[in-house]
Amino acid sequence: MKIRTKAVSLLLTVLLVFGVYAIVPPAAFAEEIIEVTAETDYFTDGNTYRVSQDVTNDKRIRMQGSAVLTLDEGVTLTLNKGIQVSENNSLTIRGAGKLIANAEKNNAAIGSGESQKNGAITIESGEIIATGGEFAAGIGGGRYSQKGSAIKISGGKITATGQTCSAGIGGGTNNNWEGHYGCVGDITITGGEVTANGIGGGAGIGGGGTTFNGVESGSYGGNVGTITIIGGKVTATGGEQGFGIGPGMNTDLVSSNIDQIILGWTQKSDFIEASSFGDDADKIAFFERQTLYIAGTARTATAENILNGCKLIPERDEKDYSLVYAEVGNVESRYYYTGADIAITPVITDYNGNVLLADDYDTVLKRGGEVVAAANELGSYTCTFEGKGDYKDSITFDFEVVTQPAPTLQATDLKESTARLCWEDESAATNWVVEYGTDDIFTEAQSITVAGTTAVTLDIQPETTYCARVKSVIGAVESEWSNSISFAFSDKRTIDGETHDTAGLPSKLNYGYTLSQQIYTSEELGGEAVITSVGFFLQSDEESDPVERQLDIYLLSTENEKFTENQWIPYTEDDKVFSGAVSFRINDWTDIVLDTPFAYNGAGNIAVIVFDRTNRKEAGYSFRVFGTDQPMSINCF
Repeated sequence: MKIRTKAVSLLLTVLLVFGVYAIVPPAAFAEEIIEVTAETDYFTDGNTYRVSQDVTNDKRIRMQGSAVLTLDEGVTLTLNKGIQVSENNSLTIRGAGKLIANAEKNNAAIGSGESQKNGAITIESGEIIATGGEFAAGIGGGRYSQKGSAIKISGGKITATGQTCSAGIGGGTNNNWEGHYGCVGDITITGGEVTANGIGGGAGIGGGGTTFNGVESGSYGGNVGTITIIGGKVTATGGEQGFGIGPGMNTDLVSSNIDQIILGWTQKSDFIEASSFGDDADKIAFFERQTLYIAGTARTATAENILNGCKLIPERDEKDYSLVYAEVGNVESRYYYTGADIAITPVITDYNGNVLLADDYDTVLKRGGEVVAAANELGSYTCTFEGKGDYKDSITFDFEVVTQPAPTLQATDLKESTARLCWEDESAATNWVVEYGTDDIFTEAQSITVAGTTAVTLDIQPETTYCARVKSVIGAVESEWSNSISFAFSDKRTIDGETHDTAGLPSKLNYGYTLSQQIYTSEELGGEAVITSVGFFLQSDEESDPVERQLDIYLLSTENEKFTENQWIPYTEDDKVFSGAVSFRINDWTDIVLDTPFAYNGAGNIAVIVFDRTNRKEAGYSFRVFGTDQPMSINCF
């Protein structure tokens, strides 16, 4: 009985299974595959439409229910009027082929027509280039679009471009009537390569912009559901006023509303690059608390720091965040001692050229291996900048604090009895020591301490050469001595002309005795002066030792402006300013220091009278003179 019962049960089970299959017709499970041709104008419910060869279609294909478009590898479907996917319809696109979709005015290339909600659009694979008609999105809504069904992209290579204030993927152009236009529902991207370009106030991915001015606030169109991008390589560029990813904008730069922007990644190669991410950080979230980074920086992405646009990536290269690859600028290898803390103000630039903020690093300063609070003493220091926050590792630079550079000294305003010394000093010094004397080794120098000024006036003797130097003093630290300078008071005035000749002035040396008189005008003399010496230039064709002569020299004021024949200027012994031997150098100036300086008041002319009483003839020598328009000299020998 038990065996028979089992057999009957088995038989009943087999019959039951066969009975079920017999009830359902096999044809009900067969999916019809329809070839797309140039004449195709509808995608009907439940069917798959296949593109197995290149096709160009000039009709706007309309959805009737839900359908699948399959693109065979290597073929291109060109739809010059696009695909109408309106409310309560859905389209899925897959395959390895290419779809080029364009549209007429007011229609999305793939999506709704004017004043409609778009149906569900799913793109799984394939290469798609979708360009909306005027006032419409590439993928999504036509003109005055309303929030429709979801747009989902999980693969493929998609380029979507809106026209006239529309989104690349999202809403068409809106208006300011009742605030329900230019909108789009949820947009989800989980894979593929997506490039979306808006125009005007249209977003790259998101809401459409408005063509009307004067809208003051919020809900007037261009609104968006939730945009979720958690995979793929996505590039979204808004129009001139539009966001890269976000709601639409009107021409008064007033944005619409968006439910949320969710950002994340699936693979390490994913990225999201947008010209901006809306204008409300509270609407931005990161998928399952994933971490994204701003490409080309060390920065971790936050809702606040990505609003103005950037490229988001799942991971950073070590060079992006490690200070090992950074550079330190605006620092010196040598700082001068000031008596106060040296201000170190670095500009740290990371590997990508981004300047670190003060909160990105800590500063550790060491002198002789010991941590110090500040560099305020002479010596060698090491400064280490330790990354924190988004930055890791550290970078160092070494520097020295040295004595101040020596000042630069010069003598100015030389007078007969005083000289003014001035110096330039780049240090913070307010005190200096000046040494001066008549030798350049300063063995018997006088020392002056100067405070609060970089100049000092010294008492000097005329025709005496002095040497001077200066150093700065800051606390107990002194700089090196400055350059040593020499100076002397000498008001030498050279009177010369344009043409040169030779003559027996002031003496004709090939005679034993000569007498000469010369007139120098007030213009030539150049104003009031105390004449302490006169000089003459002796020439010879051959070099020789100096020639010594015995001279008497007289200086006196005269009203004569020139000489006439045999008209001599009378003079007396009271006019004598020099008497003695003069050793004339050859082919050079010889200065004769007067026994008695002559005070010239700057008015009238001067007569220079020279009596050569050497009583010895010297051949081959003559004095250099210059030509004049009038007879300005006379001599006898």
